[in-house]
Amino acid sequence: MVGAARRPMLLALSVALLLSFCDHVAVRLHAQEVRATAVADTNVMLIGEQLHVTVSVTGPAGIVLGSVGPADSLEGLEIVRVDSAADRGGRSTTFTITAFDSGTYVVPPFSAYYRSPSDTGVRNVSTLPIAVFVRGVDVDTSGGIRAIKPPLDVPLTFMEVLPWALAVLASAALIWLVYYTMKKRKLGERFIPAPPPRPADELALEALTALASEKLWQRGKLKEYHTAVSEILRTYIENGFRMPAMESTSNEILRASRSAGFGESTVTLLAGILYRSDLVKFAKFVPEPSENEKSLEGAVSFVEQTRAVRKAGAERVPAAAPLQAEGTV
Repeated sequence: MVGAARRPMLLALSVALLLSFCDHVAVRLHAQEVRATAVADTNVMLIGEQLHVTVSVTGPAGIVLGSVGPADSLEGLEIVRVDSAADRGGRSTTFTITAFDSGTYVVPPFSAYYRSPSDTGVRNVSTLPIAVFVRGVDVDTSGGIRAIKPPLDVPLTFMEVLPWALAVLASAALIWLVYYTMKKRKLGERFIPAPPPRPADELALEALTALASEKLWQRGKLKEYHTAVSEILRTYIENGFRMPAMESTSNEILRASRSAGFGESTVTLLAGILYRSDLVKFAKFVPEPSENEKSLEGAVSFVEQTRAVRKAGAERVPAAAPLQAEGTV
């Protein structure tokens, strides 16, 4: 009875021992499949020089390689660069190491981590440590003590002078801008010059076109219409030929027009427009529709005929007065 009760326990213990043995064998097999070697290009170097240690990891197809790095701290040594490259059947990683003090140092083993396709666990394999001797710079004590060399004179480059030159130019421009602004304000002038005035004939023709679009006489506003035509021509004459037409009578304007060199036909055209406007404004004269059209068409013809005279000898005023007739709606 006792022997029968112990049989299941012995069987379970045997299975556990067998599994443990198989796992140990698998670990050993994996360790034999993947190999890691570390090779240094030298074992002796001067302070500040660089030592290159190449760690090569090789293994069978299907092995997934992970990171490679020192298994322990590098006391007295410093890794300044790491370069990695894939090789056929493995990976090669070069560690650039330097030292800033003389002595004997040990580069610790490097561990490479990997994973087998048939095993999800991450395993590692390590290299052997490497001894390195770092020598100091030899000092020649046979000669005498030499004086310290003076600092070297380095000439200034263009890029060093450029920021200072730009700063000086910017300061000068700012000072000139402040002076120019204060001078303009003192003289009462505009900081930015006004745009050149538009020609008086262009303004007059635009005003006549706008007046035609208002259709004043068609709506029974005869006085406003003829007053507007007269005002537009008077403004054009005053701004284009420096005649005080706004404050002059019709006869005075006609005499000045002849003196300005207008042709007789042009003066006659102007007289008809001005006299008709005076009759409508002061005598309540009611022109025929054709006469209303004739006043506007005659005004346009007058501006076009006198445009060449104005450009040839008349001096343009600094700014033309707005060509807007009183009483327009």
